[in-house]
Amino acid sequence: MHFSNAMCKDKKRLFDVTRKRYYNAHFRAYLNPYDIAQKLVSIHPDINKAWELKDEVTDFYVSNTVKTAPEAIETVIKHLRESNIEELVAFSKTLSNWKVEIINSFCTSKAEYNVSKDTGEITVEQKRINNALMENRNAIIKLVTKAANGYRNWERFRNRCMLVLEKGIDFEIDKDDSSIKMVEKKDPDNQIKCCPSLISAINRFGVYAP
Repeated sequence: MHFSNAMCKDKKRLFDVTRKRYYNAHFRAYLNPYDIAQKLVSIHPDINKAWELKDEVTDFYVSNTVKTAPEAIETVIKHLRESNIEELVAFSKTLSNWKVEIINSFCTSKAEYNVSKDTGEITVEQKRINNALMENRNAIIKLVTKAANGYRNWERFRNRCMLVLEKGIDFEIDKDDSSIKMVEKKDPDNQIKCCPSLISAINRFGVYAP
């Protein structure tokens, strides 16, 4: 299955036996991806089996919906468990433990419309729910902390994170008590605005929940 499914950037089959061969210094022969893959899977039967199961897992994520995922994931888990390959059996337990969360990840949040530059054809892709935004925010906060070698002052750390994460805000010094408060950015060219109620809540409670 993997020899027919894998595709290149040129939208041609990666493991096409007729693909052009190039000299491989390791094997000291002219080989293409198909030849190298054949050498790889011939090392041990488990490699070929693991490769096929990897493609089955990939196909599960690509071709299923929230309605078909519950039954499909059970089949994938069963095949992984019956492979008798230690690493894949362990992976099957991971899928089983996170089964509910994996199925929920097939829920769609919005539709994305794409127009082909070549043909003008419009395709619609249903975007699934994921934690990409949260992972991005966590990564940025870690970078902020690393760049400063850590923070001792919570207020300064919070303000620095907010300046990086929320593009529609700015800070100013309160004339009455000299405290630093968050305000909406005054730049008229800036199209990203922060909700005033959010600014008020952050100034009052000192927390930020995106």
